[in-house]
Amino acid sequence: MIYIVEDDPASREVLSGRLSLNRLEHQTFNSAEALLAALPRADPPTFFIVDIRLPGLTGLQLMEQLREDLRYQNIPAIAVTAQHNDRLVSSALHAGFKECLPKPIDGKYIVALIKKYSNPH
Repeated sequence: MIYIVEDDPASREVLSGRLSLNRLEHQTFNSAEALLAALPRADPPTFFIVDIRLPGLTGLQLMEQLREDLRYQNIPAIAVTAQHNDRLVSSALHAGFKECLPKPIDGKYIVALIKKYSNPH
């Protein structure tokens, strides 16, 4: 199950639509707190797509929490952000994201990255 954490409805819809088009099972959340509340009873994650600039708990803080939990330490994750810059990319990679992508989101590229990091052969 791919989990998308994105507070912007338009970006969430783009991601969800692209994943649906590619028959990738996913669920969306509008905040880090909503994801954290759902995880204990949700299907095990296979991938995370997380907006960096979330209200409340940020995407970086969410990833740090996920990486502290043995169940989620090795689940691949991609960060997305409208405020793309070298410092933020460095922070995202340091927090445990595989990539940090700028918005607007390129749906085809996200799907390619999901496949790349889900099958690291």
